[in-house]
Amino acid sequence: MKKFKVILTRSKKDGKGWEKILKGKGLEVHCVPVQIYRFNKINYEIPENSIIVFTSTKGIKGFLKIKENKNYDCIVLGEREEEEAKKFGFNVIFKSNFPSSKNLLEKIIENLPKNKKLIYPTTLIYNKEFEEKLKKEGFDLEVLILYKPVKRKISKKDLNIIKNSTDLVFFSPSQVQNFFSQISNFSMKEKRFWAIGEKTYEDLKEFVNCKKLNKPEAEEFLKEIL
Repeated sequence: MKKFKVILTRSKKDGKGWEKILKGKGLEVHCVPVQIYRFNKINYEIPENSIIVFTSTKGIKGFLKIKENKNYDCIVLGEREEEEAKKFGFNVIFKSNFPSSKNLLEKIIENLPKNKKLIYPTTLIYNKEFEEKLKKEGFDLEVLILYKPVKRKISKKDLNIIKNSTDLVFFSPSQVQNFFSQISNFSMKEKRFWAIGEKTYEDLKEFVNCKKLNKPEAEEFLKEIL
């Protein structure tokens, strides 16, 4: 069996779910974060009866910096967000069938009345299509920019790990930009590149040949490479 050496371009904390699953199948896995996050603290009064839309655990962390939770209703992207939201006392109305913004969008349109105020805590670089489609459907959606990705310098040790890797997985467009802004002195021809999400895929293929995973799950990645 070929020896796979996989790079996850995220922190060990964010990558621990993937890391556990991949290592369980005998793959060598390294988390090489290419960015950190800075949170904004803003003054904002949450409108009464609003529903909060969380598509990341960082959105939850950012929200709690501006407002202590008072059992707000929320909708979440996946299990990680659901677990984090419940830990802080949010009332989770529903989550997507699998962690996909497209699926979450469909569930919101199918299950929520359009007179509900939706609050979307997110990052500086976010899925504009998600916002545009909800507004086109008539939803009152307000976007709160609560954090932004900042490039993290890749160490010499991590560069050596990357050089010896077989596969690299990117989870966001900002990871793509922050990675390739630092990588220029060695060949990427012998490596395979994987993108989570349509926007990540569009950005990644500007730099290298790559594949898009249909679902943002470690099991989907394993099906593709094994």
